[in-house]
Amino acid sequence: MLRQHFINWLKQWDKPFVVKEAAILFESGAYKDCDFTILVTAPEDVRVERVIKRDNTNKEDVIKRIRSQWFDEDKAKLSDFVIQNVDLEQSKKEIDEIIKKIEKNS
Repeated sequence: MLRQHFINWLKQWDKPFVVKEAAILFESGAYKDCDFTILVTAPEDVRVERVIKRDNTNKEDVIKRIRSQWFDEDKAKLSDFVIQNVDLEQSKKEIDEIIKKIEKNS
């Protein structure tokens, strides 16, 4: 049902591309519907700290959630691009470069 909803939503937009954010894009198989995939990751300790702050949760729950997902190494094998999101300014530069490559190949 979600897949069909996304397909219908896409028909509303006349843009060169759209970005679909999904924490379990690879686990769900939804990556197969994408022209390009970008894995955005960070070291586990950084991710844990960010999620605790964002969700006002505890370390154990965050680690449990991370462990229920695929390892980044496995997702990277299926990704067209990988961004290490440690430094925001560097990540923005990488995103700009990826956008240029996608636009060139579309």
